[in-house]
Amino acid sequence: AHDALLCTFSSEEEDDLPEPCPWEIEEALQVIDGRKLEVCSWILQQELPVTTLETARHFKVSQRQVCRLLHHTLVQLSEVA
Repeated sequence: AHDALLCTFSSEEEDDLPEPCPWEIEEALQVIDGRKLEVCSWILQQELPVTTLETARHFKVSQRQVCRLLHHTLVQLSEVA
């Protein structure tokens, strides 16, 4: 249920969004560090999309902590953009 917090658009809208270029991803990763970078890098390395629950289990933290970390990361990235 908490995984839905990360997805605020429908799958139809998702088809309209262009996939970010590798250099755009690398540029964004330059802005973050520490645990945020570790979690984001791990998520990006997965072949298939992962849930916040899977991410929490991998890093041995709560799902709430993962949601907070991702929220703070997105806020940080949006302030730079």
